Order: sequence, then C-alpha cells, then structure tokens
Amino acid sequence: MHGQGSDGTKQTAVMNTGDSNFISSYVPHTFASRDPDRDALIIAVTYGGAVRQALADMGRIGPDALKSLAGDRRDAAEQRATVLARHLMAESLSPEHLQPLAVAHGVESTDRVSELVAGAEPTPKEVSAVARALNIREADLLVSALQPEEEIVVKQYSDAMAEARDYHGSYVMAPLARTRHQPDLKTFSVEVLAEATPGAQLKVLIDLYA
Repeated sequence: MHGQGSDGTKQTAVMNTGDSNFISSYVPHTFASRDPDRDALIIAVTYGGAVRQALADMGRIGPDALKSLAGDRRDAAEQRATVLARHLMAESLSPEHLQPLAVAHGVESTDRVSELVAGAEPTPKEVSAVARALNIREADLLVSALQPEEEIVVKQYSDAMAEARDYHGSYVMAPLARTRHQPDLKTFSVEVLAEATPGAQLKVLIDLYA
C-alpha cells in the first residue's frame, strides 16, 4: 500500500492476506502487487454514515461554510473553537453574551472566556461552567484531535488473530482495524466453526442511515 502523510511525504506498507486498515477521508492512497504471478485482491468499503442524510444540504452550503461549522480535526484548538462557535450560534449568543454567563457559572474571568472561545484547552471545571451556560452536556464540548498516526491505521492479521475470541462455540471472530474517531465502524474476520449447526445468532447495530 502506498499513501501520503499529512506532511506530504510518501509512505509505503507491505500488506499480506488478512491485513486490514482504516484510511481517513481524502488521504491519497493506492494498492499494488509487485508479483505478476499472484492475485492481489482487496475489499474496499466506502461509507457515509450519518453524512448521507445531509449530502444535499451540505452541497448547497459549500466548502467554506462547512469548514467553519466542522473545523479541522487535525487542529485541536481550531476544533474546540469551532465546536463552541456552533453551540453559540445554536443559542443565538455572541461571545460577548457568553462572557458573563460563563463567569457566573465558574469561569474565572471574561478574558479567560475569550481564550476559550478562541480555542484554548479548558479545564474540567471550565467545561462544566460553559456547558451549564449553554444548557448542553459537557460531552458536547469535548474534542478528540486526530493525531498524525491515526489518519491511516494498519493492523496485521497476526495481531488481529491474537485478539480473536470464540463466539458461543459457533464462530471465531478477530477484530480488524479500528479507529477511536469512528466508534461505530466495526470489521471482523469471521471463521464459522464446524460445530455451528446453524450456530449462535449474531446481532449487530441496525444501520439507521441506510
């Protein structure tokens, strides 16, 4: 597999049967085999999740407005500022309106509120204060920045099999590549055991966005 890092440098990884990876959106990548006598097959899955429901609206908004609403997950400070700005817009509040409300709930000063609006990393106390001021959950303000090593996640099949587990004596299931930024994205290597006749029922999340 050939890819390009966020700094523009080329990256190469040798992949074998059963290896898996997660590749973030818009990261350039290709797959190729150097052995003309062996088949090289990949299973590539592209999905939209909840975004599919909003594609038409997103197309009308345009890329600049979308970026102002979504921010860049690679930049934690920008992401924090964007998330807070989105909640301020939802509440029809300006940053100046937020200042006395946040101070009343525990932020030490209006200057500190301005720093938080600009993307400064808040303390747990400040997260709680701003959340109460905006009548939202603390979790709604939390940001997990996308680290450079998380843009492409590669998991070797041997590592996956080391984590394999027996599922009710019917299947052996090995978890493939995972990313904390897509918690609902789950892929497995599944072996159906001879004892499965027909075997235990597998239950998965319903695709609410189909």
